[in-house]
Amino acid sequence: MISDKNVSDASTANTEVARWSLAATMPFGAALAKVGYTDWSDEDIKKFGLGLDYNLSKRTTLYTNMGKVSGNGASTAAKKTAFDVGIWHRF
Repeated sequence: MISDKNVSDASTANTEVARWSLAATMPFGAALAKVGYTDWSDEDIKKFGLGLDYNLSKRTTLYTNMGKVSGNGASTAAKKTAFDVGIWHRF
């Protein structure tokens, strides 16, 4: 957990900030599973993410990722789930 002092502008006093992130990857043969979680306790915002990379070859990877933002501190526009799929080729 990271605890820090933060000043949003010169007219506000210092406030305590408590934010932390945790992430992990796990290889499964040609695949790589990814997971991550972030908690901004001071703003009541949470983010959770999952992903999977699959190596077609040494230079080409298929990937998919999903992330969700939640919590009472997040705006209605920010509370959504994002999803992506793609292919990555290294030249």
